Amino acid sequence: MPRLRSGNDTAISLLLPADWLEEAQALAGELSPPGVTMTRADALRMAIRRGMDVLREEHAAQPTAAGKRKR
Repeated sequence: MPRLRSGNDTAISLLLPADWLEEAQALAGELSPPGVTMTRADALRMAIRRGMDVLREEHAAQPTAAGKRKR
């Protein structure tokens, strides 16, 4: 089922390893609730969102040059 575009969506093009796409396809099938078709693009969007959250948290926890944590 295609995802509806919002006013904030921007299409991009990425080169990804074939095994990442295969993994995203498998995850999409595992994560799909009954009666809903999840695409590999949906799985990749979820992975990117979660990865960005983790990177932000890790970056905020790193000490700055003055030895204080970034906030």
